[in-house]
Amino acid sequence: MSGLTYRGLLTTAAAIKGSKWKIESPMEWEILDTEQAKSFIKTVPTKNGSTDREGNYFKILLVQPLDRSGNRDIERNELFDCPEILEAAWEANWIGSSFRYYIEMGVMGPIVSVEVGGSVNSGSALHTRVIAQTPKDTLPFVSIVVTRLNDGKQPGGVSWVCLVFADPDMDLDGSIANLSDFDIHILPHFMVLPTCLVQWQLEHTINELDYLKERIVAQDEKMNEKAPLTPLDTIKKLKEIRNQVFKSEKEHHVLRRRWLFQQDLTEKLLEHFQTIKMRKGFDDAVIYPRQLCYNVRIRSNQSSILQYDLDTALEKIKLQHAEIDRNINDMIALNSCIAADAARRDSSFMKTVTIFTLLFLPGTFVAALYSMSMFTWEADGSLVMSPHVGMYIVIATPLVLALFTIWAIWAIWGGRSRRNPDANLRLQKLSTK
Repeated sequence: MSGLTYRGLLTTAAAIKGSKWKIESPMEWEILDTEQAKSFIKTVPTKNGSTDREGNYFKILLVQPLDRSGNRDIERNELFDCPEILEAAWEANWIGSSFRYYIEMGVMGPIVSVEVGGSVNSGSALHTRVIAQTPKDTLPFVSIVVTRLNDGKQPGGVSWVCLVFADPDMDLDGSIANLSDFDIHILPHFMVLPTCLVQWQLEHTINELDYLKERIVAQDEKMNEKAPLTPLDTIKKLKEIRNQVFKSEKEHHVLRRRWLFQQDLTEKLLEHFQTIKMRKGFDDAVIYPRQLCYNVRIRSNQSSILQYDLDTALEKIKLQHAEIDRNINDMIALNSCIAADAARRDSSFMKTVTIFTLLFLPGTFVAALYSMSMFTWEADGSLVMSPHVGMYIVIATPLVLALFTIWAIWAIWGGRSRRNPDANLRLQKLSTK
């Protein structure tokens, strides 16, 4: 438990009315330990003698892990390690079985659920419960459940409660402070919290998408640079850009999942508002202001516009992938042509050495001939040449002629293959890119 922090907020309809129908900022959070957090959940505030309208209470318990310097895995493992808080919330009917299962099992996928009906484990009439949980990724995580515990007609009852699990860098104060979705003609309610989550996610997605588009443009400019580089340096540069493109692709995947979560949440909220509107007479106390519904529709439309930017960014990333792969393949082909040309030059050098060796063969032959034991230079007046020297000449001469003939044929054939116009043209094109 030492790895978690608890903060509680208690406000009333009268306080919201007194602050011009807004939640006051800065929010007056109460720092709690585990036992105090359990008591905060289970305690039902009593009215202060005011009217029913002003006696409705709003409670928020915010659970966050300690900051682990960006180590998301450790932070989120600690975030879900709070069985005592879950048990207290379950007993007080703050959460249902589905949300408890998500937290206990560590389900980190995107979740959106709206429940309307009766309570499972208490006698009160549970009208509304909204669950929203962002996907598990590198962006800030939040899991929220908002519950209406009664119909506002029971004396001393808590009207709305909210349990929030969030990363340490999640700014809940900035998201819900100075809300303007309340209506002076309608009982204040906490359905503004899920709509705040929609607004927060929309703004976060827009900012991250703008940053992603800037990176894509920067990658384009880097690819189009005409700096003189060696082929090896060019390949290294392209591989570096390709790694950046892979990173951009992962970021796009994260943003698209967030966008889908946001779309799902807005659709579920609008469906819920429509359901409540059609259930006239069933629960007259649960009425949502037109401004709240209007704001959710506006944010839904803004979210739909983001789809074009997301699709455009993905197409651009795919084009960069294809362009980089093509350039890398061309550079590999260029290096292969350069290596082949270097090999041909080495072969020419070896031919030159061979020719010079052949030029020295006659002299070598004469030197070897005069050093043979078949000559006896000390003999007086007698024949100094061996009678078998003719056999040597008959054998050596055809062999030398055959060697020169083979070399000439190979040189002519090799020259024709090197004059292949297609290969030379490709080498020229690659070298000018």
